[in-house]
Amino acid sequence: MLKNTLEIILITYNRKPNLEKTFKRLLAEDSPVKDLQITVLDNCSSDGTSKYLSDLSKKYKNIKHIRHNRNIGGNANIARAFEIATKPYLWILADDDDFDFTDFNQVQEALLNENPALLIVAPRGQNLTLPELLRNITFLPSVIFSSALLTEETMLNIHINIPNWYPHLPPIIKAFNEEGKIITLKKDFVLINPKSDSYNIFKKLRGVFPEAKNLFTHAAYLNTISLLKPSLRKDAAENFQACKYGFFKQAFYYFKQNAVENENCLRNVISPMPYFTFSQKLRWCLAYFVFCADYIIRYRRFKKKINSYKQKYKQI
Repeated sequence: MLKNTLEIILITYNRKPNLEKTFKRLLAEDSPVKDLQITVLDNCSSDGTSKYLSDLSKKYKNIKHIRHNRNIGGNANIARAFEIATKPYLWILADDDDFDFTDFNQVQEALLNENPALLIVAPRGQNLTLPELLRNITFLPSVIFSSALLTEETMLNIHINIPNWYPHLPPIIKAFNEEGKIITLKKDFVLINPKSDSYNIFKKLRGVFPEAKNLFTHAAYLNTISLLKPSLRKDAAENFQACKYGFFKQAFYYFKQNAVENENCLRNVISPMPYFTFSQKLRWCLAYFVFCADYIIRYRRFKKKINSYKQKYKQI
């Protein structure tokens, strides 16, 4: 039975309206997951979320509410989900996405009969290259994990990767490195919320380590894929933005984003380089020199964008 095989762990913090919509879908009469064990990791919410979840867990015996004593941060909450997993398979969901459970029997069939290391339930595309697939499944709910991936080494990498924004990628990378069975379904069962705004939460907080405050998505991703074995890392790094541009142009836009969001943080320039091939290092450096020239020439335009970004992410 699926309920003996798969559990859902949902992470939430101060988004009660979104959470109510999520549970309305998860617990609907036609929902194929309504009887699964659902554990909610509540990051010390203060908007009524905790009361809502407490009442919900009393009404539904398969729902467990765990409220943290303190807000440990979103990424640490994801790591906590891996820590408490007990079933053979784990599906970590957010509190602001939607679902399409049509043909969900494909998920059940794969988990009960195929024994995959990873089941990708929201690939957001077909016939994807490795860089495209890896980039797409940085979206947390897109993957159902086998608990067999959660070894001591993997759990350590999950916690080490909390500052890199992608604590859920180490078990994914482990499956790729070890050529585990990875099943990619054709249908997207989770629909990403384009209005989600968890991005750059570190920017708003005072007293956070500069390494975390100055990090941004592409830098964090490049740091994370260093865990890939060299043969896979080369391809993933070559198209790290999973786009139509070549490596040089991706690097150039990377430096532009770093300038606007992080005032040319040198750490973001240097930290990915040890994991590049020699050719990639040369093109990376050349792109940086071209960017520096462009920055000097168009300094006023850059300064305007930087000030606008700072205004958007005022510290609290």
